[in-house]
Amino acid sequence: MPSRLISEAEFADHYAAAEFAVKSGLPCDTTVTVSWSLLGCRSDTEVQALFTKFLKCMRDWLAQRNLPVVYLYAHEVSARFGTHTHLAVYIPGGPWTPYDQRSEYRTWVRQWAKRYAKRQQQCRAPTAVEVKTRPQETVWLHWLAFSYQMKGYDKSVVVQSAPNAPNGRSVRLGDLIAYEWRDPGPVTLKFRCGHSDSLRPAQRALGCPFTPQHARDDTAWLEGFTVEKPYRQPLAKFGVATRRGLTPFRSSYEDGCRDIRGLYPPEFHRRITRLPPILPIAVPEAETDIDSLMRTLQI
Repeated sequence: MPSRLISEAEFADHYAAAEFAVKSGLPCDTTVTVSWSLLGCRSDTEVQALFTKFLKCMRDWLAQRNLPVVYLYAHEVSARFGTHTHLAVYIPGGPWTPYDQRSEYRTWVRQWAKRYAKRQQQCRAPTAVEVKTRPQETVWLHWLAFSYQMKGYDKSVVVQSAPNAPNGRSVRLGDLIAYEWRDPGPVTLKFRCGHSDSLRPAQRALGCPFTPQHARDDTAWLEGFTVEKPYRQPLAKFGVATRRGLTPFRSSYEDGCRDIRGLYPPEFHRRITRLPPILPIAVPEAETDIDSLMRTLQI
Protein backbone atom coordinates (compact mmCIF):
# COMPACT_ATOMS: atom_id res chain seq x y z
CA MET A 1 0.00 0.00 0.00
CA PRO A 2 1.45 3.43 -0.96
CA SER A 3 2.35 6.04 1.63
CA ARG A 4 -0.27 8.69 2.28
CA LEU A 5 1.50 11.99 1.67
CA ILE A 6 0.46 15.47 2.72
CA SER A 7 -1.13 17.30 -0.23
CA GLU A 8 -0.95 21.03 -0.89
CA ALA A 9 -4.59 21.45 0.15
CA GLU A 10 -3.93 19.65 3.45
CA PHE A 11 -0.83 21.76 4.07
CA ALA A 12 -2.68 25.01 3.31
CA ASP A 13 -5.56 24.17 5.65
CA HIS A 14 -3.26 22.95 8.42
CA TYR A 15 -1.01 26.00 8.08
CA ALA A 16 -4.02 28.34 8.27
CA ALA A 17 -5.14 26.60 11.47
CA ALA A 18 -1.66 26.82 12.99
CA GLU A 19 -1.24 30.50 12.13
CA PHE A 20 -4.74 31.27 13.41
CA ALA A 21 -3.87 29.68 16.74
CA VAL A 22 -0.72 31.82 17.07
CA LYS A 23 -2.50 35.02 16.01
CA SER A 24 -5.13 34.27 18.67
CA GLY A 25 -2.45 33.95 21.34
CA LEU A 26 -2.90 30.18 21.66
CA PRO A 27 0.38 28.52 20.60
CA CYS A 28 0.20 24.73 20.49
CA ASP A 29 3.67 24.13 21.87
CA THR A 30 2.84 21.15 24.10
CA THR A 31 3.32 17.98 22.05
CA VAL A 32 1.61 14.65 22.67
CA THR A 33 2.60 11.43 20.87
CA VAL A 34 0.25 8.44 21.11
CA SER A 35 1.38 4.94 20.07
CA TRP A 36 -1.84 3.03 19.48
CA SER A 37 -0.29 -0.45 19.42
CA LEU A 38 0.91 0.07 23.01
CA LEU A 39 -2.69 0.78 23.95
CA GLY A 40 -3.80 -2.58 22.54
CA CYS A 41 -5.06 -1.51 19.10
CA ARG A 42 -4.65 -4.13 16.38
CA SER A 43 -6.68 -2.67 13.52
CA ASP A 44 -7.39 0.71 11.96
CA THR A 45 -10.98 0.48 13.17
CA GLU A 46 -9.74 0.13 16.74
CA VAL A 47 -7.29 3.00 16.27
CA GLN A 48 -9.99 5.29 14.86
CA ALA A 49 -12.35 4.48 17.71
CA LEU A 50 -9.70 4.97 20.38
CA PHE A 51 -8.44 8.19 18.77
CA THR A 52 -11.99 9.59 18.92
CA LYS A 53 -12.19 8.50 22.55
CA PHE A 54 -8.78 10.03 23.32
CA LEU A 55 -9.82 13.40 21.88
CA LYS A 56 -12.99 13.30 23.95
CA CYS A 57 -10.98 12.61 27.11
CA MET A 58 -8.60 15.45 26.28
CA ARG A 59 -11.47 17.86 25.59
CA ASP A 60 -13.09 16.85 28.89
CA TRP A 61 -9.80 17.41 30.74
CA LEU A 62 -9.55 20.90 29.27
CA ALA A 63 -13.22 21.70 29.86
CA GLN A 64 -13.00 20.68 33.52
CA ARG A 65 -10.32 23.36 33.91
CA ASN A 66 -12.21 25.90 31.80
CA LEU A 67 -9.48 25.93 29.16
CA PRO A 68 -9.93 26.39 25.41
CA VAL A 69 -9.75 23.32 23.18
CA VAL A 70 -7.06 24.10 20.62
CA TYR A 71 -4.94 21.41 18.95
CA LEU A 72 -3.37 20.15 15.71
CA TYR A 73 -2.65 16.52 14.82
CA ALA A 74 -1.22 14.22 12.15
CA HIS A 75 -1.27 10.41 11.87
CA GLU A 76 1.70 8.33 10.70
CA VAL A 77 2.62 4.66 10.36
CA SER A 78 6.13 3.34 11.06
CA ALA A 79 7.70 -0.10 11.13
CA ARG A 80 8.69 0.36 14.77
CA PHE A 81 5.59 1.95 16.31
CA GLY A 82 2.85 1.10 13.84
CA THR A 83 0.08 3.69 13.63
CA HIS A 84 0.80 6.64 15.90
CA THR A 85 -0.40 10.21 16.23
CA HIS A 86 1.44 13.47 16.82
CA LEU A 87 -0.60 16.17 18.52
CA ALA A 88 0.30 19.76 19.36
CA VAL A 89 -1.98 21.22 22.05
CA TYR A 90 -2.45 24.61 23.65
CA ILE A 91 -1.86 24.37 27.40
CA PRO A 92 -1.45 27.69 29.26
CA GLY A 93 2.07 28.31 30.44
CA GLY A 94 3.88 30.91 32.51
CA PRO A 95 4.68 33.42 33.58
CA TRP A 96 1.75 33.52 35.98
CA THR A 97 1.39 34.82 39.52
CA PRO A 98 2.49 32.37 42.24
CA TYR A 99 -1.08 31.79 43.47
CA ASP A 100 -2.46 31.17 39.99
CA GLN A 101 -3.18 27.45 39.47
CA ARG A 102 -2.64 27.84 35.73
CA SER A 103 1.08 27.61 36.40
CA GLU A 104 0.46 23.93 37.19
CA TYR A 105 -1.43 23.02 34.00
CA ARG A 106 1.63 21.75 32.13
CA THR A 107 2.62 19.57 35.06
CA TRP A 108 -0.91 18.21 35.31
CA VAL A 109 -1.10 17.29 31.62
CA ARG A 110 2.03 15.15 31.98
CA GLN A 111 0.46 13.32 34.92
CA TRP A 112 -2.78 12.85 33.01
CA ALA A 113 -0.91 11.35 30.05
CA LYS A 114 1.08 8.95 32.25
CA ARG A 115 -2.08 7.56 33.78
CA TYR A 116 -4.11 7.44 30.57
CA ALA A 117 -3.27 3.86 29.53
CA LYS A 118 -4.09 2.34 32.91
CA ARG A 119 -7.14 4.50 33.49
CA GLN A 120 -8.76 4.14 30.06
CA GLN A 121 -7.38 0.89 28.63
CA GLN A 122 -6.53 -1.06 31.80
CA CYS A 123 -3.03 -1.76 30.53
CA ARG A 124 0.45 -0.94 31.74
CA ALA A 125 1.99 1.23 29.06
CA PRO A 126 3.39 4.41 30.63
CA THR A 127 5.12 5.37 27.37
CA ALA A 128 2.04 4.95 25.16
CA VAL A 129 1.21 8.63 25.63
CA GLU A 130 4.25 10.88 25.79
CA VAL A 131 4.10 14.61 26.52
CA LYS A 132 6.81 17.19 25.90
CA THR A 133 6.36 20.72 27.19
CA ARG A 134 8.18 23.66 28.75
CA PRO A 135 7.09 25.96 31.57
CA GLN A 136 6.76 28.95 29.23
CA GLU A 137 4.58 29.32 26.15
CA THR A 138 7.01 29.24 23.21
CA VAL A 139 5.81 30.22 19.74
CA TRP A 140 8.77 28.84 17.79
CA LEU A 141 8.10 25.40 19.33
CA HIS A 142 4.53 25.65 18.02
CA TRP A 143 5.92 26.02 14.49
CA LEU A 144 8.45 23.26 15.07
CA ALA A 145 5.61 20.90 16.03
CA PHE A 146 3.66 21.99 12.94
CA SER A 147 6.64 21.30 10.67
CA TYR A 148 7.15 17.89 12.26
CA GLN A 149 3.54 16.97 11.53
CA MET A 150 3.97 18.06 7.89
CA LYS A 151 7.23 16.14 7.25
CA GLY A 152 5.50 13.44 5.20
CA TYR A 153 4.64 15.84 2.37
CA ASP A 154 4.23 15.13 -1.33
CA LYS A 155 7.63 15.88 -2.87
CA SER A 156 6.17 16.33 -6.36
CA VAL A 157 3.90 19.27 -5.50
CA VAL A 158 4.90 22.65 -6.97
CA VAL A 159 3.30 25.57 -5.11
CA GLN A 160 4.77 28.31 -7.31
CA SER A 161 5.99 27.85 -10.87
CA ALA A 162 9.34 29.20 -12.03
CA PRO A 163 7.91 32.03 -14.21
CA ASN A 164 6.03 33.43 -11.21
CA ALA A 165 8.77 32.94 -8.61
CA PRO A 166 10.95 35.94 -7.65
CA ASN A 167 14.21 34.07 -8.29
CA GLY A 168 12.96 32.22 -11.37
CA ARG A 169 13.04 28.80 -9.67
CA SER A 170 10.01 26.65 -8.91
CA VAL A 171 8.94 26.50 -5.26
CA ARG A 172 7.98 23.03 -4.08
CA LEU A 173 5.86 22.15 -1.07
CA GLY A 174 8.95 20.77 0.67
CA ASP A 175 10.60 24.20 0.43
CA LEU A 176 7.99 25.50 2.88
CA ILE A 177 8.45 22.81 5.54
CA ALA A 178 11.35 23.06 7.97
CA TYR A 179 11.82 19.33 8.46
CA GLU A 180 13.57 16.72 6.39
CA TRP A 181 11.14 14.48 4.52
CA ARG A 182 10.19 11.21 6.17
CA ASP A 183 7.95 8.47 4.88
CA PRO A 184 4.63 8.72 6.80
CA GLY A 185 3.59 5.21 5.84
CA PRO A 186 0.23 3.95 4.53
CA VAL A 187 -2.14 5.85 6.83
CA THR A 188 -5.66 4.55 6.24
CA LEU A 189 -7.51 6.53 8.91
CA LYS A 190 -10.20 8.96 7.79
CA PHE A 191 -7.99 12.05 7.95
CA ARG A 192 -4.25 12.30 7.44
CA CYS A 193 -4.09 15.45 9.58
CA GLY A 194 -6.53 17.77 11.26
CA HIS A 195 -7.24 20.26 14.02
CA SER A 196 -9.79 21.27 16.61
CA ASP A 197 -13.12 22.90 15.72
CA SER A 198 -11.79 26.14 17.21
CA LEU A 199 -9.30 26.42 14.33
CA ARG A 200 -11.52 25.38 11.43
CA PRO A 201 -12.63 27.62 8.53
CA ALA A 202 -15.86 28.74 10.22
CA GLN A 203 -13.95 30.13 13.20
CA ARG A 204 -11.28 31.63 10.99
CA ALA A 205 -14.01 33.42 9.02
CA LEU A 206 -15.37 34.72 12.33
CA GLY A 207 -11.91 35.90 13.34
CA CYS A 208 -12.05 34.26 16.75
CA PRO A 209 -11.46 30.65 17.90
CA PHE A 210 -14.34 30.85 20.38
CA THR A 211 -18.00 30.96 19.38
CA PRO A 212 -20.18 33.42 21.28
CA GLN A 213 -23.64 32.32 22.43
CA HIS A 214 -24.96 35.83 21.97
CA ALA A 215 -23.58 39.28 21.17
CA ARG A 216 -25.94 42.09 22.16
CA ASP A 217 -23.11 44.37 23.28
CA ASP A 218 -19.47 44.19 24.32
CA THR A 219 -20.28 42.77 27.75
CA ALA A 220 -22.62 40.14 26.32
CA TRP A 221 -19.95 39.22 23.76
CA LEU A 222 -17.44 38.51 26.50
CA GLU A 223 -19.95 36.71 28.72
CA GLY A 224 -21.18 34.62 25.80
CA PHE A 225 -17.91 32.81 25.14
CA THR A 226 -18.05 29.10 25.75
CA VAL A 227 -14.85 29.45 27.80
CA GLU A 228 -15.77 30.25 31.39
CA LYS A 229 -14.53 32.52 34.18
CA PRO A 230 -10.93 31.48 34.84
CA TYR A 231 -10.06 32.06 31.21
CA ARG A 232 -11.80 35.38 30.58
CA GLN A 233 -8.90 37.56 31.64
CA PRO A 234 -6.49 36.01 29.10
CA LEU A 235 -9.21 36.41 26.44
CA ALA A 236 -8.98 40.16 26.90
CA LYS A 237 -5.18 39.89 26.68
CA PHE A 238 -5.52 38.03 23.38
CA GLY A 239 -7.58 40.88 21.94
CA VAL A 240 -10.67 38.82 21.18
CA ALA A 241 -12.97 40.08 23.92
CA THR A 242 -15.01 42.54 21.85
CA ARG A 243 -16.87 41.91 18.66
CA ARG A 244 -15.90 45.21 17.10
CA GLY A 245 -12.25 44.17 17.12
CA LEU A 246 -12.78 40.98 15.11
CA THR A 247 -12.00 40.62 11.42
CA PRO A 248 -12.05 37.46 9.26
CA PHE A 249 -8.71 35.68 9.31
CA ARG A 250 -6.73 34.78 6.22
CA SER A 251 -3.43 32.98 6.46
CA SER A 252 -0.17 34.18 4.94
CA TYR A 253 -0.29 31.19 2.58
CA GLU A 254 -3.84 32.02 1.48
CA ASP A 255 -2.67 35.56 0.73
CA GLY A 256 0.02 34.24 -1.62
CA CYS A 257 3.17 33.89 0.47
CA ARG A 258 5.37 31.16 -0.95
CA ASP A 259 8.58 32.04 0.90
CA ILE A 260 9.40 30.03 4.02
CA ARG A 261 10.88 33.17 5.56
CA GLY A 262 7.48 34.85 5.40
CA LEU A 263 5.49 31.89 6.70
CA TYR A 264 7.30 31.53 10.05
CA PRO A 265 8.45 34.12 12.61
CA PRO A 266 12.04 35.43 12.83
CA GLU A 267 12.72 33.54 16.08
CA PHE A 268 11.92 30.25 14.32
CA HIS A 269 14.43 31.00 11.57
CA ARG A 270 17.06 32.16 14.05
CA ARG A 271 16.83 28.87 15.95
CA ILE A 272 15.83 26.33 13.30
CA THR A 273 16.28 27.21 9.63
CA ARG A 274 19.11 29.78 10.07
CA LEU A 275 17.74 31.62 7.03
CA PRO A 276 18.28 35.38 6.75
CA PRO A 277 15.22 37.63 7.03
CA ILE A 278 13.44 38.92 3.96
CA LEU A 279 15.00 42.23 3.01
CA PRO A 280 12.59 45.08 2.28
CA ILE A 281 12.31 46.05 -1.37
CA ALA A 282 14.05 49.31 -2.04
CA VAL A 283 11.61 51.76 -3.61
CA PRO A 284 13.27 54.66 -5.43
CA GLU A 285 12.27 58.12 -4.33
CA ALA A 286 9.71 59.77 -6.56
CA GLU A 287 11.11 62.34 -8.92
CA THR A 288 9.97 65.85 -8.15
CA ASP A 289 11.83 67.62 -10.90
CA ILE A 290 9.31 69.08 -13.34
CA ASP A 291 11.53 68.30 -16.34
CA SER A 292 11.71 64.61 -15.38
CA LEU A 293 7.94 64.53 -14.95
CA MET A 294 7.43 66.08 -18.36
CA ARG A 295 9.81 63.56 -19.93
CA THR A 296 7.86 60.73 -18.32
CA LEU A 297 4.59 62.12 -19.68
CA GLN A 298 6.29 62.80 -23.03
CA ILE A 299 5.16 66.41 -22.93
